[in-house]
Amino acid sequence: MSCRFRGGAFRMDGLSLPELMVALVISLLVMGGVMQIFVSNRQSFRIETNLGRVQENSRYALEQLSRVVRMTGYQGNSANQWVLGPLTAANGGVVPLAGTEDDVNNSDSVTMIYRGTDDGLIKDCHGNAVATATTVWNRFSLSANDELQCGVSTDAGANWNTLVLVDGVEALHVLYGEDTDNDDSANRYVSAPNVADMDTVVSLRVGLLLATQDDALALAIGAATTGLLNETVNHGADRRLRRVVFTTINLRNHL
Repeated sequence: MSCRFRGGAFRMDGLSLPELMVALVISLLVMGGVMQIFVSNRQSFRIETNLGRVQENSRYALEQLSRVVRMTGYQGNSANQWVLGPLTAANGGVVPLAGTEDDVNNSDSVTMIYRGTDDGLIKDCHGNAVATATTVWNRFSLSANDELQCGVSTDAGANWNTLVLVDGVEALHVLYGEDTDNDDSANRYVSAPNVADMDTVVSLRVGLLLATQDDALALAIGAATTGLLNETVNHGADRRLRRVVFTTINLRNHL
């Protein structure tokens, strides 16, 4: 807007067409920059949120698995502690560790058995206290919806109460550490079908493959497979972000 003096009076003139065009171009450039910053910040927020959830899920999953695995074969208040292998007739000859390879979604399942105590400190994989002289079965596996779940049974595995622990888990694989020279240390890690005798297993190596809930996070479509322990997991090609985590857990009641 300009102001001019003509014929003894002030006259107000508007912007010229070139001036208007320049103003529009500058406005568009500013708006484009603002939108670019907004989109970039939004994508960064999505990535950080999804990766944070994957990290928390992986930490919680390994923590729960480790806690239950370490309890394998615990006898509770009994003076005689369980060991791997057939138990006495009073305990039904139960082997407190079992596994299945490629159970659901080409993932493994693993079952740990132990007894409770009268102080209520021994808990199953649902977090419930196991009563004195009660034998509890805990079975970790994947659901058809890529969820890490744990089933609990107190009647020799006849009936299972299953609870989802973590979502976004695309694969669970377990290797069994066999002690072949009786030095309480694993000499080799093999899958469940290749374990010669569960009585020789002194540790488990557990691996998980987790994926972000949202797609369109990576800059480009990633590989369709991911290596996990001794397996190759086929999850399809997409732009999700994935994380492989694993841990080795000693069987305290067999060392």
